[in-house]
Amino acid sequence: GNYDNKMENEDTYKLAFRFAFNNEKSNFGNLKIVGIRDYYEQALVSDEKSMEEINAAQISKAQLEQIDISSKNLLNDYIRNLSLIGNSKEDPSDKDLYQQAFVELFNDSSAAIYNDIDPDGKENTFLPADYIKNYRSLYPEGIININLKLDSAKYKPALEENGVYYRYIYANKNFSGFYKLK
Repeated sequence: GNYDNKMENEDTYKLAFRFAFNNEKSNFGNLKIVGIRDYYEQALVSDEKSMEEINAAQISKAQLEQIDISSKNLLNDYIRNLSLIGNSKEDPSDKDLYQQAFVELFNDSSAAIYNDIDPDGKENTFLPADYIKNYRSLYPEGIININLKLDSAKYKPALEENGVYYRYIYANKNFSGFYKLK
């Protein structure tokens, strides 16, 4: 956000989105976000490398294209809902609907979302509902611009673990707004 109303935030957060999906009759579906982490988190790097070595999924090129499209659509829904929730011109009752739609992008209410909204916060992650609650309260005038750079996102291979398929997508996110009306 725009911290202390003195300097425009030019921070870009490199995030790792982890998706889960299932495979029924060679049709991959029910894609959901299971977590969003800081890309630079050390546990993520080692976790991903070991998973890639052990659990590489055998997925055809056509199936991978289907997963790519679904992943991109889910990320577009993620950023669109945040944009609408952060838009000061949107009706508050509509924002409640966007908030519900945002929470439904995740596999369950316990998914962890990296704290990229509260620079003063002690929490490293939020649950989806708490993320939106803080997003709305920390930027009461709204978010002016929010962007998830999907054109430069890195799509990692699909992994299989106990019948569930996972995939990481790395994307840069930035936004601006007046943090706590400062």
